[in-house]
Amino acid sequence: MEYYVYAYLDPLISYENKDFPEIKNMPIYIGRGKNDRLNQHWKSILSGRKLSNVQFYLKLKKMKDSGIRPIIILLQDNLTLEDANFLEKRVISLIGRRYYDEDGVLLNVAEGGEGGITWIGENPFKGKTLEEIHGLEKSKEMKRILSESASKRNGELNPMFGIRGEKHPLFGEKSPRYNVKHDERTRKEISDKVKKFRENMSQEDFDTLNNKIRESKSRWTDEYIMEIKRKVSEANKNRDFSDFHRENLSLKNYKKLNKGSSILKLKETTKKKISSSLKGREFSAEHKKNLRRFNVEYEDLKKMVIEKGIRSKREYKEWVTENNIDAPLNPNFKSFGKKWKGWKSFLDK
Repeated sequence: MEYYVYAYLDPLISYENKDFPEIKNMPIYIGRGKNDRLNQHWKSILSGRKLSNVQFYLKLKKMKDSGIRPIIILLQDNLTLEDANFLEKRVISLIGRRYYDEDGVLLNVAEGGEGGITWIGENPFKGKTLEEIHGLEKSKEMKRILSESASKRNGELNPMFGIRGEKHPLFGEKSPRYNVKHDERTRKEISDKVKKFRENMSQEDFDTLNNKIRESKSRWTDEYIMEIKRKVSEANKNRDFSDFHRENLSLKNYKKLNKGSSILKLKETTKKKISSSLKGREFSAEHKKNLRRFNVEYEDLKKMVIEKGIRSKREYKEWVTENNIDAPLNPNFKSFGKKWKGWKSFLDK
């Protein structure tokens, strides 16, 4: 009387089944065992080990990578091995397996009990197609069931349809990954994977991907674009880049790599777009200050020059350089605009 039957559930998806009122979330996997068997699957995922059930392994790994923990419950305990086998098989039969039964949702490969495919070491079916494993007839039926099952969870039929942003149960501070940043090693791994993926893409695939991105962006509203810019701006404020990141930015600087090339020249259509978007635009005082290379105002700089008794260009440049003044070596700088009246006016001659 030491065996039990357990279930792994998806915390993000609700579920109803009259045969199992105690199961409130979408069941992923049903198993039977004793001692700490029910926790071993999740512990294997946390320690980086693979599971023999590929689909179950991929599901748990995806949950772990997203910072989500599955719900693990006991359906019944204090059972004999025979009773546990019977109950496990019955529960799997009533709920159904996703890739084998119509309307099934479980990722179990076996039917439960003592049956099922088991192996030690590498999966013997690795790299094989369904036809090679199950034969033409059975694989055809499995694909049909899979297709029909997926169509019943498509679009508005999906329990998570429309649940985005603040509606999502793990939005913002509720997410286990909130404010958790990748370390340098993880960032490099992600970067290397993206590079490898890009290198293996054909130009046709790359163009198709870019067209899809452009098509998606064309549906963005002005309000949505402004919100994205605001979030990016907030995220990058006071950001401290690592030496590795700075070096990468320097080596891959687009302008440096294409210096002197016609690639950097703006098309006439682009110039017109920029011009029309800036017409009538009013900059705030704070924005104007941020655009300036030097924070000193023209009048203040002129006043300091006159007070110091500077009477020539050479004296002015020496004064700026030796005293590390936050001012341009040539005051005829574009940020001063129409205020600049020439050196005679500037030196009060």
